[in-house]
Amino acid sequence: MCGIERKGKAQADAVAVKKKIGADLSDIHAGHRERLRERARKEGIAAFQKHEVLELLLMQVIPQRDVNPLAHVLIRHFGGLEKVLAASQEELREVSGVGPRTAQWLRAVGELCFAYVDCWVRPQETILNSAQAIGFLRRNRLGRVGDFAMVCLDRAGHVVYHSVLAVGRDGFPGARDMVSMALLHHASQVFSIHFAFGEETTREETEFAIQASDTFTLLKIDFLDHIVCAGGKYHSARRAGVIDYVQADDAIAAEMET
Repeated sequence: MCGIERKGKAQADAVAVKKKIGADLSDIHAGHRERLRERARKEGIAAFQKHEVLELLLMQVIPQRDVNPLAHVLIRHFGGLEKVLAASQEELREVSGVGPRTAQWLRAVGELCFAYVDCWVRPQETILNSAQAIGFLRRNRLGRVGDFAMVCLDRAGHVVYHSVLAVGRDGFPGARDMVSMALLHHASQVFSIHFAFGEETTREETEFAIQASDTFTLLKIDFLDHIVCAGGKYHSARRAGVIDYVQADDAIAAEMET
């Protein structure tokens, strides 16, 4: 066999090996996908870890590739499954491996999920002051020590969204996280409430209140108050003069002044 023939045979062998490896990997991925689907059928999504839930979603729009690594990358990049689903298409496209169809799909799923959650908020629940915001969170079993929550209202003070955005001693959410949720739910007014570990408010709380107020003001969303619950008392950034109150609805304005 001459050198040219040997080279040709080697190339053909290499192509065959690559095809074999590709076929084997395809079988592995197909098996993993089927096992994931079978678990979903038998155990339900509640038994899944967050990246596995995201895998199931990605499998619907990416039919061939192993999506497990991408699910992990997305959750690390945004900081959680709920933040992946709250991200805009433009933000999703910034992540390597996310194409336009995948970004559009995840955005659509996110909007559907948040619309479903909104259905469970009592439609006439109205918050007119800081004390009512704290009471609302307590009634909804939120507000453990370490929780950092936000409550979003429409112009009339009806609750349109509420959630804990951060937990533990580290926790202040980024301004982008709060803004994303407020915009997604078409909020006109926002409270933030931190159930802190200490006895008093801190400089960090004050700096957060000022930053959040400035950010929401630029977006023409009223940042009503940043409330710190600590040592059995609550401290209002608005009452302390840390942030200015921008009047929205007259009834809310009257209550906030009491």
